[in-house]
Amino acid sequence: RICTWRTNYRIATYMINFAVANYVDYQYNITTGGKTLPVHNYLYSADNTSAYKTAVDFIQNILPVYVSVFNSDYPFLNEKYGIADCYGGWGALEVQSMTFCASSNMSNSILAHELSHQWFADKLTTNDWHQIWLNEGFAQYCESVIYPENLLSVATANSRRSSLKNSVSNTSTTYVSNISSAQTIFASSSSLYQPYEKGAMTLSML
Repeated sequence: RICTWRTNYRIATYMINFAVANYVDYQYNITTGGKTLPVHNYLYSADNTSAYKTAVDFIQNILPVYVSVFNSDYPFLNEKYGIADCYGGWGALEVQSMTFCASSNMSNSILAHELSHQWFADKLTTNDWHQIWLNEGFAQYCESVIYPENLLSVATANSRRSSLKNSVSNTSTTYVSNISSAQTIFASSSSLYQPYEKGAMTLSML
């Protein structure tokens, strides 16, 4: 049997991932931009439970928030979005029109972070790993500021923003000079580089 896959949108080469498993497709639809967006959540059979379904249902709450705040509809509206279950590794990885996420990491904060990448990393992406903060800074800002301020209490939102601010070092840079490995490029925080936290605070200042 030969299966052919294609996309309706241009795609950066690093935005492609491939997984094979006996997935259960837990699907629902979101109406946005006058269209029906299918959301396919590919869960391992062991994770096909009400707890994990509730976790991925969060997309129905956060996606409309982003559409409103960004004043831009979901970038891949003529295709799909969804979450694909995976094991360990990095914990979560955004690829175009699908997020791979370990079941142990399916928190609202992580799903908010990864969904925002569909706008900032997938639709628009940096041409240089040195500037990865342009991807991760936006996603961290969405996770730490936009999500809490729109869907959580005022006290929690203020606390999340304060924690983000306090996490930034005076000596770190958003620019990642050492791009020899994924570990240095995607380091969430170090004494040298803070593409996530400092990138988010740069956006906050703007």
